[in-house]
Amino acid sequence: MIPSPLVAIVGAGFSGTAVAIHLLRDPALGTARIVQFERPGRGLGGVAYDVESPHLRLNVPARRMSLFADAPDDFLAFLRERDDSTSDALYAQRREFRDYLAARLDAAVAAADARTRGRVSFERVSAEIRDVHRDADGRLRLTAVTNGHEQRVSPDVVLLATGNVAPRTPQWLDRSLADDPRVRDAWAPGSVAGGGGEQTAVLVGTGLTTADLVVELRANGFDGRIVAISRHGLLPRVDDGPPPAFVDDDLPPACGDSAPAPRARELLRALRRHADAVAMEGRDWRSMINAVRERVPAIWAAMPHVERARFLRHARTYWEVHRHRMPIALARKIGAEIGSGRLEIVAGRVLHAARRADGRIDVVVRERGADAGRAFACDRVVNCTGAGSAAPLLPPWTTLLAHGAASRDALGLGVLTDDGGRLLAANGAAAHDLFYAGPLWRAQHWEATAVPDLRGRIHAVAGAIRERLASAAAC
Repeated sequence: MIPSPLVAIVGAGFSGTAVAIHLLRDPALGTARIVQFERPGRGLGGVAYDVESPHLRLNVPARRMSLFADAPDDFLAFLRERDDSTSDALYAQRREFRDYLAARLDAAVAAADARTRGRVSFERVSAEIRDVHRDADGRLRLTAVTNGHEQRVSPDVVLLATGNVAPRTPQWLDRSLADDPRVRDAWAPGSVAGGGGEQTAVLVGTGLTTADLVVELRANGFDGRIVAISRHGLLPRVDDGPPPAFVDDDLPPACGDSAPAPRARELLRALRRHADAVAMEGRDWRSMINAVRERVPAIWAAMPHVERARFLRHARTYWEVHRHRMPIALARKIGAEIGSGRLEIVAGRVLHAARRADGRIDVVVRERGADAGRAFACDRVVNCTGAGSAAPLLPPWTTLLAHGAASRDALGLGVLTDDGGRLLAANGAAAHDLFYAGPLWRAQHWEATAVPDLRGRIHAVAGAIRERLASAAAC
């Protein structure tokens, strides 16, 4: 009997799980064995959603978090099965979205099993994927490690859904602190542990991640002072209820279909002018942001490399604080922290962080407009800046990049694919059996973080994988 083709999905976060669900629901999928790999200790939903804290919430309302573009209220329906009074404007708990993914995956597995009488199967495996490469015969080979035991798998299709890359070690961090457990990435274990009232925590970054960490630190009993530092000292703007649907007048002319390729600074000025005009007419500025967001992939594609680089240096922060907004409940908590003096927001550049003679950590910051540095003595440092440009991609990407089977953009924001998620090799050719889905699409689309940004592309990837399996079966 001919074995079923094997689809290996590397990653159990939103993107990998969503592709699995779409594949399993596809009535055109004939025969396949789908195996989803996730790192030991990680569960369904990945770093973003596999959390237990009731304090961590989505920053997108429930009505916009459906897995399916053709069923926009699906997540809301799931929540209302639990509580029929749930508002469509609710910012649900992240763990509730994980439960939603699990429920829809279970339903898709059961439906596929019944529809195909077992010809389509699904399995989740806890393993570290160390390597993906091609052998001399052109076949994909995958190396999985579980409890120190190495296993080699020969899948017919590989989908890499590894999520965001880890932040680089900051240049300002002294070598003596490189392995110090008091210096952590935002979502590393222990970063939000409690502590005494005499302690001080420095958070580098003032975006949504920082806001979440402040709330988590307090929930876990951290009573000390918190200092959050970023170059501009800007917090995300507030989402106070759903904005009205945008209309044509909400889109600045500089962002229209017929507009020439924009320059980053001119685009920022145009957005500011249009925001002022919208406000003067008594309209909601968020509608303008949402209108522009629909055009961002096309705008980004039209931008030459030098303008993309300028955007990252000069305009990125201003766009992101308006685009990635805080739910009103979270904003009130952060406002209360600032008002009480327990949270200080500092606009400045971190120059250095090093161990003091008394064992504490000094974080030296040059505040905006200042000539000299200011030192903050603290007991922990948490990097909340996320993955910047040129952050290194770790295994299983290493071999693929080294051999030219995958390629990165010039700014190092992510990886390059075609519209079906097929990885583009260094020579520009699209792989027929190697796919990607997830936030590394920001290299080509910029907006590639939120569920509404990803779900349409993810559906296209699932369709391309199904077509590949059908093509291989016909040979």
